[in-house]
Parts: sequence; structure tokens; C-alpha cells
Amino acid sequence: MFIQSRIGRLTLLPAVPSELSHGELKGTRARGQIEVKSISWDMTAGTMQAILKSEIDQSLDLVIAPEYILKKITVNGVANKPFNMGLRKQGCAIQLSKGKAVTISAGFSR
Repeated sequence: MFIQSRIGRLTLLPAVPSELSHGELKGTRARGQIEVKSISWDMTAGTMQAILKSEIDQSLDLVIAPEYILKKITVNGVANKPFNMGLRKQGCAIQLSKGKAVTISAGFSR
């Protein structure tokens, strides 16, 4: 599974099969009127990049690769401080503006 969503929360790379340790997914939707324009990952290198676009203004809790240690996360090139968002889950809160794409980059390790 590459995306898991509920209103107000989006988890990226929640359960990536070992056979797909790197790859890219384009053009999917998440709950809360969010378009995941693209997401690319390399679990071995510990990198992920995603582009999100919302149909409405909203705040979103973003969780990255549960069970991994989030080293850094940037939103549109600006560093955000990751924080714990549940058991073995880290991420950040982001603001999505209607119709504007947001680029998220993350670095993580086991």
C-alpha cells in the first residue's frame, strides 16, 4: 500500500512491499479532496518525494513511512520539524491551499 487516507490525515508509504522498494505512482486521489499528483520513493536510500494538490483549503496531518525514523521533511523547500504522530509514526502538519500544488520531500532510515 502506498497511500492511506482519512479526512485530515494522509499517510504516505504505509506498507511498501519489499519487491517494490523503489518506484513511482502518479495521478491518484485521497480522502479529503486531495489529489496525489505523484509520489516517488526509494526505501533503500530512504527518500520520498510527493506532489499534492487540494480542491479546498485545509490543514492536514502528514505521516511518512511508518516504522521508519524520519530524518528530515521539507514542504515546498522549507524544512519542517517532524514530530511523533502515534506509535512508530512521524510526520508534520501542513497547510494545503485550494488549487495549489505542494511538494513534499522526506529523508528517513530504519
